[in-house]
Amino acid sequence: MSWGWYDVGAGYTNFIDMAVGGYTAADPSENEWAFGGFSIIGDHGELGSQSGFFSYQNSEGGNAWIYTLADNPGDFNGCESTSMDIDQGTLYSYAVYTYDNEGAMDIYVFIMDFGQWGEYSGSPIHENAFEAFISSSGDDANLDVSALNDNVIIVSERDGDIIGYYSGNGLNNIEETTIETGAENPRIFHTDENTAICTFIKNDILYSSTTEDGGASWSSPTQISGPEEVVTGDICGFGAVYEVRRYRILCTSRC
Repeated sequence: MSWGWYDVGAGYTNFIDMAVGGYTAADPSENEWAFGGFSIIGDHGELGSQSGFFSYQNSEGGNAWIYTLADNPGDFNGCESTSMDIDQGTLYSYAVYTYDNEGAMDIYVFIMDFGQWGEYSGSPIHENAFEAFISSSGDDANLDVSALNDNVIIVSERDGDIIGYYSGNGLNNIEETTIETGAENPRIFHTDENTAICTFIKNDILYSSTTEDGGASWSSPTQISGPEEVVTGDICGFGAVYEVRRYRILCTSRC
């Protein structure tokens, strides 16, 4: 299934980043077509450049909702990084975006209840949507997010360190911790309730660190990659994957 963005209005151009979050719905028939949502960064002719968008398919026939997260020109412009995940326990989605907040790169979170359907103008819609803001002491970048049973962990590459923002109640309260200093390219994945793995690159080597208390504390880094220079990496339920400078992609089993 696909959509032409030029059909929804002028100015949807120059997409620079996007992410997808999937889920398993309670209704088996919904799982035939409703796979999740998309967080997107791109230009909007009226609202400005590098704004945040959010989209999801809302019917088997292929219709979709597209949200412009800015209400006025200049709102949430200068976005550089986005990620999203859907909590498989609660079916709440968390789409995170960096944005230029008066010269500081802060974090905006768009939250939606994918377990609830309503109706708007004759079309199905997820009516329950919320938002959260994280204003930090530095410039956030290269975001990733993971959520399970209301434990939400957002990792950020902030001013040369890996920062974790975590919550045990769906971002109603947010705490902050430093996962590792002098590192980059953080990625996060829940392996169990309140347990998650964060991977990151430090001195050209891919490492992982684990939390078992919902993001409050993290283990000492464990080296994943070999001696070759790592360019980028990621983590999922099957293990870690990373790219080395000679452009070979290597996989591990479980971290």
